[in-house]
This record gives sequence, C-alpha cells and structure tokens, in this order.
Amino acid sequence: MENKKFGMLNTSKKNIITHAEIQDKAMIKRGGRPKKEDKDKLSSVVSLNVNQHEKETLESEAISKGLNVVSLIRMSISYALRENFNTISIVAIDKQHKKNSGKVVKQYAISVTKDIKEQLEDRANRDMMSISELLKISLKISGHYNI
Repeated sequence: MENKKFGMLNTSKKNIITHAEIQDKAMIKRGGRPKKEDKDKLSSVVSLNVNQHEKETLESEAISKGLNVVSLIRMSISYALRENFNTISIVAIDKQHKKNSGKVVKQYAISVTKDIKEQLEDRANRDMMSISELLKISLKISGHYNI
C-alpha cells in the first residue's frame, strides 16, 4: 500500500462487529399473532335495530351464554350464512315481525368482513328486506334469540 499524506486512514476493514450493528442488518421475527389479510379484517359495519322487548331478550341471552350482544349476533350471522338461511320461511318471519314491531330503542353496530357484508346485502336485496330484519332471521335460525 502506498503511504499517503494521512497514513492508513480508511484502508483497513473493521473485523469486530458489535451487537448493535448485527441488529441493524438482521431481520428479527417477533412473536405474536400473525397479520390478517385484507379479506379477514373487520372493515365493514352492519346494524341491527331492536325494540325494547328484543333488546331485553338479546341481553339476557348473551349474559346466559357468557358473551356480549355483538359477539352473539356475529356468531348467528356466520351460522345463518353457512346454513344459507334455509331453515325458516319468510312468511313465518313476516308474521313474527308484525307481532313484535315497535319503536326502535337500540341499534347494535356489528363489525364484519367486507365479504360477509356483501353476502348479507345480496340476500337482503333478493328477499326484499332490510339487513336488520335479515340479522333477526339469522338470530332465530341459530336458536339464540326467539323474536
């Protein structure tokens, strides 16, 4: 090597590597829950409007199961979608709905995936009813809620 005016400045490589330098360059995998894909994120909201009697019934059912009301509704939605809403006729639901219609006192907002919301909207449009009525049907199908 040539001797320059400043000597051996910046000509030798560093052989000793510190822990901080390793951490800067290495990818460290952290523990915890795996990241959700976009299709699995609860990014949409559907709502259920209930009268006083329905509210009390829902709350008592949820407490008896050890759940909150939103979890109870979300479970019934997934069950009803798997069953394709086949177990109860729309005529029977119409009669029950007329019997229990009343002033809406509570609105439950249920966060769901975008795919589930689209399935609920399609089914509600096909049967010409609101999503709230469809959610009541799903509760009845799953056996959690006797409207």
